[in-house]
Amino acid sequence: MYDKLVGLLSEGQYSAFAIAIALGVLFNASKILNFFDGVKKRRIDLLKEASSIRSLNENLKNHFEDEIEGEYFSLIHKVKMDKGLRDACIALYKKAERRLPFVHFLRAKMHLYLELSTPLQN
Repeated sequence: MYDKLVGLLSEGQYSAFAIAIALGVLFNASKILNFFDGVKKRRIDLLKEASSIRSLNENLKNHFEDEIEGEYFSLIHKVKMDKGLRDACIALYKKAERRLPFVHFLRAKMHLYLELSTPLQN
């Protein structure tokens, strides 16, 4: 298969090469997505294992726990946010008394920013 792709490139058949690559990605999309999901889940497992080591500094353990929260948030909501913005969105959602769906806060991510990383007051 690799030889055929190299042959297409060397013969100047770029459109056939692009179609072959696109079809390969299309037919293997579920495997590709499972691979990336597995990478995230392995990262979570590694972070959990590291945070359970007794000899680690508490600051480092807290950092690992924040990373675990971020990875779960990313897996569930399909949005990557840093801790401050994630906590602010959750606080705003609670402040809105859950009348506005949480997905709207996720969509507004690009338009939200925090000043001085101060937590919101309830």
